[in-house]
Amino acid sequence: MIKKFFFIFIACYLILQPLDRTFADLDDNDFDCVLIDEIVSKIKEKSIRNVNNKILLEYAINGMLSNLDPYSEYLNAEKFSEMQIHTKGEFGGIGVEITKDNKGIRVVSVQNNTPAFDFNINTNDVIVLINGEDTKQMSLQEVIRKIRGHVGTFVNLGIKKYNKVINLSIKRALIKIRSVDANIINDDIAYIKISCFDENVADDVQRYWKSMQNNNIKGVLLDLRNNPGGLLSQAITICDYFLSEGKIVSVRGRDKAKEKYYNASKGGIFESFPTVVLINENSASASEIIAGALQDHKKAIIVGKKSFGKGSVQTVIPVKGGGAICITNALYYTPLNHIIQDRGIIPDIQVNNIAMKKNTKIFAQVYSDTDYQLANAVNILRKIIMQKK
Repeated sequence: MIKKFFFIFIACYLILQPLDRTFADLDDNDFDCVLIDEIVSKIKEKSIRNVNNKILLEYAINGMLSNLDPYSEYLNAEKFSEMQIHTKGEFGGIGVEITKDNKGIRVVSVQNNTPAFDFNINTNDVIVLINGEDTKQMSLQEVIRKIRGHVGTFVNLGIKKYNKVINLSIKRALIKIRSVDANIINDDIAYIKISCFDENVADDVQRYWKSMQNNNIKGVLLDLRNNPGGLLSQAITICDYFLSEGKIVSVRGRDKAKEKYYNASKGGIFESFPTVVLINENSASASEIIAGALQDHKKAIIVGKKSFGKGSVQTVIPVKGGGAICITNALYYTPLNHIIQDRGIIPDIQVNNIAMKKNTKIFAQVYSDTDYQLANAVNILRKIIMQKK
């Protein structure tokens, strides 16, 4: 059984012969299968852990992929489902963002017009029970899985408010992941924050812009800090909003015939506006594509800290069992042929999030008196706007 199991795993092309054949009689494929078979037998016989074939298979697949590069990996059915949710940008749930800390499973924020909002669940409430189960020993991911479910089904929660536990039966609804936030700073700066690039981002940015464009906007501040990336197609569309022509990004792998080049077209909604882009050490992938393209075209001033340096492309291939494998098959290059992988995007103006003098005019214009990078970005954009007058 073990032999058959691992025969499938390494895709041997020859039928295995009995194990009493000598190693000299075996070709490379057979030898690999015999070796793996032997190792599995020894693990199951000697290991302090009682592990089954499924777990060992996951370990083996992850070992193969993780040794190729940092971003090639195996996603089991659970992880693959989670990735699809983030890509799609919606799921069945109640509309809370949660974290796990010394208080337990704590509510960080509640999305407006969601079941959680309707049931008056608030920031800092603690979820102590899910369907009668205590959450103390649950991981954060386990709690998220249990709260989410099919739209129209119910989840029973015990919510601790001010040392009193309230039991609620909440009907799950369709929850859209809020990947874009926007507002107007100081009356004439359009502030757009993108937290990840799911399939709704470009439409959401356009929707926010329609609500702001009649407010005498003079500049755009695009905040890509802590954005891990997402869909390439969405990043290209966002770039196209700012550029009228020229290359956005190229994607190159081993096969030159399959190289792809993406170009901007006229008519972008932000083409005519002075722009500042905020990045930091957690801005990666699609975020770096945008920052790199706008920097190379001198369309925007890049402010903040050097980005993460994740400029590789992964193809996702579904496999048996409901999971998938992610294999790195190409690299991103900026319009001026700069490679992003392991190098990142270096800001035009580097700003650490360190203390500045408070109670200044700057802080009256932004959301927080501790977001010093944002305060600097507003100041820089204001100077550019003034120079254009």
